[in-house]
Amino acid sequence: MINRKNKKLIDEYLASRKDEVSPLSISLAETHLRLLLEFADETYFLDLPKRKQTFAQYIKSPEARRDGKEEKLSHEYSRKVISDAKHFFEWLRDEKEYTEISARFLKSFRISKENRDDEDQE
Repeated sequence: MINRKNKKLIDEYLASRKDEVSPLSISLAETHLRLLLEFADETYFLDLPKRKQTFAQYIKSPEARRDGKEEKLSHEYSRKVISDAKHFFEWLRDEKEYTEISARFLKSFRISKENRDDEDQE
């Protein structure tokens, strides 16, 4: 079940971007951030740093797929999803003044080059 506070924050974020980017970009960001909501589940966003699994680890696992396939999401798609999630948390920190969001937490929103090298060898 999705945390209502998290959903409300994402809705605010998307609304704040409507004057900055195209409707297609908003739609894509909404799709990407849906994965963040699913990952967080009932956990409030500010409690995510306490979880063992990072969002990047989740995105690189087959469980992140919504189409029923058993394979991982592509590297490029994963990178875009993680980038949108990081941008959202930066917005929370900077615009909404959520000072609890640390630079260390924001650094977890990346995909290591190792994962891409493994994918390239397959």
